[in-house]
Amino acid sequence: AKEWGMELNQLALAYMLTLPGMGPVIPSASTVEQLKSNAEAGKIVLEKSQIEKVKEIVGY
Repeated sequence: AKEWGMELNQLALAYMLTLPGMGPVIPSASTVEQLKSNAEAGKIVLEKSQIEKVKEIVGY
């Protein structure tokens, strides 16, 4: 995630939003910083190569 300029939670949220049939993603946040980070994740558009790399890592 860091090599792509994002936090791990942002990558996870952005990836989940690429999954077919995925409804709204509602992450939790314990701090204002986490809330802001989660909100920024909604603006991230993953490249196809990034999506494929995540699939490879998670085995999906």
